Amino acid sequence: MDGRAHFRKAEQFADKAAEYLGHGDGQESAAVWAAVAQVHATLAVAAGLQPQPEPEPEPAHSVVTGLISDEVREMRERDRAARGLDQDPDADPL
Repeated sequence: MDGRAHFRKAEQFADKAAEYLGHGDGQESAAVWAAVAQVHATLAVAAGLQPQPEPEPEPAHSVVTGLISDEVREMRERDRAARGLDQDPDADPL
């Protein structure tokens, strides 16, 4: 049952509780229906607060070719430059 279904049930049970109000001995029944409506209303709110699933991150390497995407390569180069590392890891340090 999703949040919308819980919300509809909460409304139905609240209406049922309202039917019993003012009928003398129906007060206990009204309280029970109201409690059930409150449970469904709470479940509806909880369903609405569930975090949305995070999208899967794209892999840095292609599974098929093993190549690094241009965006990842540029990001790595910017990171190396920001840290003061040489752009060419095979370059002679002296």
